[in-house]
Amino acid sequence: MVPVSDVFRIAAANGARACGAAPAASLPACAQEIETILPGARSVIVLAAPHSRSAIESANVQVAQYDTIHAYGEAARASHTVALWQNFMTGNYYYCFACQAACPLGKTVRC
Repeated sequence: MVPVSDVFRIAAANGARACGAAPAASLPACAQEIETILPGARSVIVLAAPHSRSAIESANVQVAQYDTIHAYGEAARASHTVALWQNFMTGNYYYCFACQAACPLGKTVRC
């Protein structure tokens, strides 16, 4: 097993501004989504990448789209690096994916 503090450190070093982990069983409201996306998952790691508020509120759609693509890329890079690092450290294969979701700062999100 990989210490969660190491997961957080690797995620932060690869662009994640926030990182959290939870047993999949502790998220019963999300059980169906988790099982659909990651069948058999025992744990879930969530990463957040920064978005430029001025870009997404811009009247220029191309500016907002470019920044959104950049934020998604940052989240994908961090999540893939965490999964690859865990695979190397444990010798097990961990699935990962980057799922884009919007969450206003300071808000709690529930499935």
